[in-house]
Amino acid sequence: MSWIGFRTGKALLTDLHGAPCPIFRKKFTLDKKVKKATLKITSLGVHKATLNGEPFSDDFLAPGWTDYTKRIPYYEYDLTDKLKEENVLDVIVADGWYTGRICWSLRDRYGKYPLKLWAVLTVQFEDGSEKIIETDESWRASKSQVVYGDILCGEFRDLRIEPKCDQPVEVVKDKYTRLLEKQECPPVRLVERLPVKKLSDTLWDTEQNFAGVVRFRLKGTPGAKVRFRYAELLGKDGKVYTENLRRARCTDYVILKGEGEEIFQPSFTYHGFRYIEVTVEEGEAEVLEMTGLACHNDLIRRGTLETDNELVNKIYSNAVWGLRSNFVATPTDCPQRDERLGWTADAQVFCPTAMYLYDCKEFYEKYMTDIRDAQKRNGGVVHVAPFFKFAPILGISAAWADAVTVIPYMHYLAYGDKKILRDNLGACKRWIHFCKRHSFKYLRPAQGFGDWLSIDNTTDKGYISTAYFAYSAHLVAEMCKVLGDKEEKKYRILSQNIVNALKNKYYKKNKIANDTQTAYVLACAFGFSTPREIKDNLVRKIEENDGLLNTGFIGTRYLLPILSEIGRSDLAYKLLGETRFPSWGYTVGQGATTIWERWDGYRSELEDPFQNAGMNSYNHYSFGACIGWVFEYGLGLRRNPDKPGATHFIIRPEFDVTGTIKNLSGTYNGMNISWTVKENTAEYRIEIPSGIECDFNFRQKILSEKEEGKEKVFVLSLE
Repeated sequence: MSWIGFRTGKALLTDLHGAPCPIFRKKFTLDKKVKKATLKITSLGVHKATLNGEPFSDDFLAPGWTDYTKRIPYYEYDLTDKLKEENVLDVIVADGWYTGRICWSLRDRYGKYPLKLWAVLTVQFEDGSEKIIETDESWRASKSQVVYGDILCGEFRDLRIEPKCDQPVEVVKDKYTRLLEKQECPPVRLVERLPVKKLSDTLWDTEQNFAGVVRFRLKGTPGAKVRFRYAELLGKDGKVYTENLRRARCTDYVILKGEGEEIFQPSFTYHGFRYIEVTVEEGEAEVLEMTGLACHNDLIRRGTLETDNELVNKIYSNAVWGLRSNFVATPTDCPQRDERLGWTADAQVFCPTAMYLYDCKEFYEKYMTDIRDAQKRNGGVVHVAPFFKFAPILGISAAWADAVTVIPYMHYLAYGDKKILRDNLGACKRWIHFCKRHSFKYLRPAQGFGDWLSIDNTTDKGYISTAYFAYSAHLVAEMCKVLGDKEEKKYRILSQNIVNALKNKYYKKNKIANDTQTAYVLACAFGFSTPREIKDNLVRKIEENDGLLNTGFIGTRYLLPILSEIGRSDLAYKLLGETRFPSWGYTVGQGATTIWERWDGYRSELEDPFQNAGMNSYNHYSFGACIGWVFEYGLGLRRNPDKPGATHFIIRPEFDVTGTIKNLSGTYNGMNISWTVKENTAEYRIEIPSGIECDFNFRQKILSEKEEGKEKVFVLSLE
């Protein structure tokens, strides 16, 4: 099984984009009736394949992103009904993550040119014979229409080019076949179409920030060159705001053939954007129509929400679009600037929410494979996965590295499959041992990112690091318990020793650490303090901040759940419905259609509304973790550690007595749930499909209970 390549040119490490993209072609004849035909295909680079001029798959940016030095994913396709007597298989390969630009890094992070293709087509005939067509010296290649295709810089396509595919390919020395691995994670696809509104001759608006590409219908003179630039916001001058993209060009080009209407749809890049700027650089051209095409891993939807509060509905929509925009081959931090990395903390704080919204089972299993591949020999866990040469190495950070323990355990609670624990227990133990070696009397150093992007409020990094050390040790003990691992007791003792050390250093009278909202929510969420013990201080810290939150990535994940745990769901609902700065509602008031990276990403009341162009994404899902609280506490869908999976729940809703939400409804895994608050009572309805068990554990007094058709109906007292 050979790999083939084709050199179309050179590209320096510092070049923004690469050489022209090659197209590989194989012509073959079938003279018997086909019973079954299966194609296995992958590339080092990203590819798009057609059979007899037609695509046989709607996969996008295949084969996805992983550490190609550790494993190379491939997909398998059934071509039985698509083959003819005479056939032509074409595959264009672009730089992708393999040799294109990644993050703010240079090119060639995994390998160099030539871009490489591997394919095996197995054809079984009805007479019992078989024919195998694979990548070898019989294939032919040439330059394609794609002048270049780069994830960060964009795609340039010359529609005048008619590829000849008349040149010999290079059979590449095979260092790769042993790394092949069938990909089980659903692929990235263009899964949703968005209308695009024309604002002027040069500016178009999708009215939704998202990740993907645009399908353009154009006409123009032969050789007309059109440029498309993408942006999330408009500047004060009404033009596209691109400063926050940093070195990502986020620009596509097309040269028209000039024969009537033509279609340009990029295949080897994607952008994070809302607005499109159109510039005709040469000749004459007109855009007749645009259609936005949103891309993400094609996961099955599991949960939905709707309320009578349009602000909360918008926050929910923003969180969903944040997930869609950043589940592109890996859970990225953002889809627009020169970054788009699988930051581990972003992934772990949001994963419980993601698992309510979509079936993320295979997606996070794949991501955990990337994390294990990235783990250092000494047990340290780096900030991003997939890892690549010269990835951001800024030391070890609590919460980021602890994704190695948090995601597998949350995954187990959501799906009930022990395999995720078995696959990752060794990596989890190595991380705990790393922390133990790099601690002093169980106290971890004050290092890392801390409570990233909190507002005017910095929680002690040593406290955060030690808190996560204790929590991760506890999670490892829980994993050992589930798997029957004999080291369970060892990790429970270790966790308790860490907690004791943390309390001795950071608990001062009735306060914790440097007295922040995040300090108290972590203490309760991780089990160091009871809800009663932190209640007064957490409420005090919110009141001292004029009733507003000031938590960052880490604290925000737990803020609303812990408010419910201390019996103050009223405060949680107020924070969710808040519109003052900083809040989710404030960003909505500033025009957000996705979750922002920063609470202060754009402040229209300031002379310069744009904050920190060097690090300011308007599509960053981390703060969208609040939606997980709506499923878990609002609808009352509590996962049960003793009966994990999506088929058993403890039903314990928290009703809104503040008036923020009077009606809440949602679905999850076939269940339909709704409640309505009227004066001092709440009516709770739930339809439970066959195969799902629910234990009702209402905090409120049940006034009545009945069944109406398939629904159970409860009336509960809110007094």
